[in-house]
This record gives sequence, C-alpha cells and structure tokens, in this order.
Amino acid sequence: MKAIHATKIQKIYHRPSDSLEVLTGVDLQVTQGEVVLVKGRSGTGKTTLLKIIGCMEPPTSGILHILGTDTSKLTLEELTQLRAKYFGFIFQSFNLLPALTVLENIELPLAIRGVKRAPRKEESELVLDQFQLRHLAQRLPEELSTGQIQRVAVMRALVGKAPILIADEPAANLDQENAISLFSMLREVNDTRQTTIVLCSQKNLANSYADTIYRIENGRLVT
Repeated sequence: MKAIHATKIQKIYHRPSDSLEVLTGVDLQVTQGEVVLVKGRSGTGKTTLLKIIGCMEPPTSGILHILGTDTSKLTLEELTQLRAKYFGFIFQSFNLLPALTVLENIELPLAIRGVKRAPRKEESELVLDQFQLRHLAQRLPEELSTGQIQRVAVMRALVGKAPILIADEPAANLDQENAISLFSMLREVNDTRQTTIVLCSQKNLANSYADTIYRIENGRLVT
C-alpha cells in the first residue's frame, strides 16, 4: 500500500478578476517509509501541494489516497479525524504556542485526538526522554534556543506515532548547523520508525537526506 497516492491533482484559485491555476495535474506516489523532497522556486505551488497532501485544503480536481483511503469521499469531520490520526506537521516558523510549556505543546496533537490527560502526558514524556530533553518539559518556548525549539516542533509532530510527516520549509530560518541537525533528526526518525516524510526545502543540503527528489515546474512534479 502506498502512503500517498495522488493522481492528476489540480488546484485553481478563483479571484474576483481572474483565476490562478497553481497545480496543473500533479501525480505522486510515495511508499511507506520513503523520504521525498519537493523543490521549486517561491510561488510554484510547493506549500499548496503540501496542504493538499496533508488534507488541509481540497484539490480542485484529482484523487488523493492516504494509506488506501480515498479522501474525496470523506466529510470535513472525517478529514479532520484522518489528519489527526495519520499526520504530523512541522512548519517553517515551528508554531509553538507561547503560553504552553514544552510538554503541553508536545501533548497538543494528542489532546486534539481526544486522548485523556494522563496517557497523553505519559506518551509526551516518553518522546522527551527519547530526545533526552525531559529537563525542558516545564519551560516556555521563549526560554528555548532555536535548536531546542526545532526539536520540540519535531517531537510534537512525532507524538502519537503519526505515519506521515509533512515539513514545509522547516529549515528556512535556521543556520546551517541547526538545519543539518534538523534534517539528520528527520532521517533518524525515518530510519528507526519507517515514517514517511514529505519535505519542502530550498536548502541544497536537504538533498542528501531524501530518497527521492522532485521539482515543481509549470504546476507539475518532475524528477
């Protein structure tokens, strides 16, 4: 079974004066445990593609299967449940909630799934232990270094053992040392848990961490 199977994905944004076709027919197959890197200039549709793959935004046309499920047949509520069950997300700005502690930020995806307080705290602490960062549990994001923030963002994406990680320019605001650390961490997670990772990044050093590299050109994926 493919982790992701997208066929003829098209995305058109309708504006008051005209329409903008961002994706013109994307075909993509990602096997379970594969790390895929999508590259392309700003404005070529990378983020739009990730939003569609991550079930955050519907395509205008085309079919998307996630671990065998045809997402076009799901209601909004079912899509929300699928997204919570199957996906972890790492964003460019990391999006930690400033009023929550590190532990509470990591717990957040489990809370959204409806996991009760005690088991979600236990699972989040296990992830902190895995990265040897239990001592950060009660700190607020403002008390963390850039490298620590990136690790918390990765841990939040991993908690609950989501089988697919979506990372949108996660190293864009990082220096080379922290970017290498981030990509190494993602590769290690992939090697140990066979997690599928779809990554968008303009940093060339990301190339060596991917199994397959695509570019978006004229609204399509090319190798």
